[in-house]
Amino acid sequence: MQIQKVFGYIICQHEGRPQLLAFTSSDGPGFEIIRGHVELGESVDTAILREIEEESGLIDVRITKQMKVAYWENEEQTFFLCEAPGQYPATFSHVVTGAGGDEGVTFDFRWLELSEVLHTELLFGGDRLVTELLAHFGQKGATHL
Repeated sequence: MQIQKVFGYIICQHEGRPQLLAFTSSDGPGFEIIRGHVELGESVDTAILREIEEESGLIDVRITKQMKVAYWENEEQTFFLCEAPGQYPATFSHVVTGAGGDEGVTFDFRWLELSEVLHTELLFGGDRLVTELLAHFGQKGATHL
């Protein structure tokens, strides 16, 4: 049976430039994007917004578009481009809520510049759509959502 997972590329405009929300990985050098499982009876759209709130505490994020559905091992992975419209600190921490395995863990977040470096900085599937993400925003990241 396939497991449904969701991944969120959350973008915020900082000084007119799009930046990607990521947290420091506890499993190795690099960063992770928000991701998680789709619960029974839950849509993928609802799942990514729930995961964003549980893992980051952000509640004003909206889905801009579904980027791709990909398959890896026994997972169906749905990738979303999301927008965080507010102003946020450059770094912040959040204690994960919800009933998943990360509950109670503190994630340390930061906003990363959109660049080719994300291919090597993002871990655990987060790097999968970096090329598409960069293309969406243009070479210099100047296009708005």
